[in-house]
Amino acid sequence: MEKFKNKKVALLGLGIEGKDALKFLLKKEALVTLFDRKEEKDLDFEGINKKGIKLSTGKDYLKEGLLDFDFIVRSPGVYRYIPEIVEAENTGTEVTSAIKIFFDECPAKIIGVTGTKGKGTTSTLIHEILSSAGKEVYLSGNIGKPYLDLLPVLSPTSYIVMEMSSFQLIDMEKSPHIAVVLNITTDHLDWHRNRNEYVSAKENIVKFQKPDDFAVINEGYETSRNFGSLGKGKVVFFSKEKLEEKYKENLLLRGEHNLENIAAAVEVGRLVGISEETVLKAVRSFKGLEHRLELVDEIMGVTFYNDSF
Repeated sequence: MEKFKNKKVALLGLGIEGKDALKFLLKKEALVTLFDRKEEKDLDFEGINKKGIKLSTGKDYLKEGLLDFDFIVRSPGVYRYIPEIVEAENTGTEVTSAIKIFFDECPAKIIGVTGTKGKGTTSTLIHEILSSAGKEVYLSGNIGKPYLDLLPVLSPTSYIVMEMSSFQLIDMEKSPHIAVVLNITTDHLDWHRNRNEYVSAKENIVKFQKPDDFAVINEGYETSRNFGSLGKGKVVFFSKEKLEEKYKENLLLRGEHNLENIAAAVEVGRLVGISEETVLKAVRSFKGLEHRLELVDEIMGVTFYNDSF
């Protein structure tokens, strides 16, 4: 991406995704100014040479505005339509994000997962299924490895499974090859203006799909079901009621709600061409995520789960 070379870039936020973006931009020889509401002493620059990076930090980190930049790279925690971003965009500054850059650069097949609940569990289970089948697969997004950092190792034959939040999806202009839509209810109204904006952001996971893409959609929720008519991808509906009994038996993953996550992962396994035997074995051996009904052990006939999440 030579377009960043010697260009003035405003990077908003130095969280996990912001740090990934900063490393990428420095490799591309961008002229980076980092904006973060944290004080400089509280920022994590581990593994990064700060030389040449300009800083604007603290509670008034945006006081100078964002008008003097070629690009704004927004971290997910920064609301897309704050006045400073909108003003700069209206004067010609290109607004992007680490995940948008990744979608532009990624040679691998992307499997994106969104929903109000269950994204992490479903993404991890899909990763386990593909890995069990010997696929070259990586887990990223809000969990797993930083995705821009993965670009050098990805190829057209590899897969990357990404948990995608509404914060990331809100201004996406590309959709993943396989888009998984779980339950869409209501969340993050402290960040979004209203529920319509929240749902609209989620819709971008399917909106830009092409005819050879797939939308794997939970038909048990009306809002989710409506996503099926938004893009050009082939629609595959799933539900826990339609899930075959064999995928409900002998599970380590507990909770009725997790049957929906299993149903989604099973459909993705089928689309990728993985055998039913391999999918079933991966499902039955999956213990779930840390802190979320996570199986710990059975001691003297008592089974212990870690549900501190």
